[in-house]
Amino acid sequence: MKLQRTLRNAQKSVQYFIDHNFIILNANFLKLNEILMESEVKEFEIKEKLTNLDDYIKVCSIGARRYLMNWPDEDLEQAKVNYWRMKWIDRI
Repeated sequence: MKLQRTLRNAQKSVQYFIDHNFIILNANFLKLNEILMESEVKEFEIKEKLTNLDDYIKVCSIGARRYLMNWPDEDLEQAKVNYWRMKWIDRI
């Protein structure tokens, strides 16, 4: 129940951003990519557009895990194991 409540609250908080597609046409803002140091690229890289829907869903899922659920990335491998275990049990 706690997980469902957390997911519902997270969904409410990002609903506006899911419903609206933002296009940033500000050249100065996009030039920020050029001054990023290598260590900052992973966290702050600004992409103009995601061309692949699968990539978009993956980025959203990772962002939700990190910033909405506050789950560390180290738990991702265990989550994959649990997913495949549940998928296998479902087939039986």
